[in-house]
Amino acid sequence: MSALTSRYSAARFDGMGTLVPFARSTQIYGECEPAKYLYMIVKGAVRTCRMTLDGRRRIVGFYFAGDSFGFEAGDAHTLSAEAVSPTVVRMTRRTVIAASAGQQEHIAHFLCKTLYREIAREQEHIVRLGKPALERVADFLLEMARRFPHSAVLELPMSRRDIADHLDITIETVSRALRQLMKRAALESIHGRRITLGARGTLTQICEHSPVTSRDRHAPYAERPPHLIIKGSLRVKRMLAYR
Repeated sequence: MSALTSRYSAARFDGMGTLVPFARSTQIYGECEPAKYLYMIVKGAVRTCRMTLDGRRRIVGFYFAGDSFGFEAGDAHTLSAEAVSPTVVRMTRRTVIAASAGQQEHIAHFLCKTLYREIAREQEHIVRLGKPALERVADFLLEMARRFPHSAVLELPMSRRDIADHLDITIETVSRALRQLMKRAALESIHGRRITLGARGTLTQICEHSPVTSRDRHAPYAERPPHLIIKGSLRVKRMLAYR
């Protein structure tokens, strides 16, 4: 969402809800808590996540100024939401939003577009998780570039731990992938969370045609390219068949 669209969308809700500030890493709502509000980010960034049974964190998505989140099909939240950086959120009751959408077509249209965008991002992320680790990182950076289209410099609010938990890889793998992207001139420089993009075409090409390396073959199971996982699974099936 562009800055202009974000300001325009936020202006539509200026008279609705309450502005609430959240400090860095503060929980906005928890998993299984009642879903009474919809949220629009005025400033800052938010991550939605879930803890797995073995205690690992999985970050499902990131949201920035102008984005809305907290949509649920039921009455409880299926994920938790946390402020990535100092954040201000406009909280509006779902009942108020529903009533307004029934009376004002532009609000209903905005909500539909927001939901369509959310579904599209989730679909893209599912595809991303099926790629080798290098492609996952490159694809993530391309998404950030699309969401912040007016600068070749990305000022990422999230940490490398956040990126790793979002892409289902390790921090070391994220750092290694960033160094590889530098070597291929897809990135010009990396200074902490400040990343200067190189040739956009190179980054796109890497997303689509990253070669499989010996490191991929020995990577943790979740970080391997899909065809290597399938090949390994078939090998296990054959071994079991001979027992």
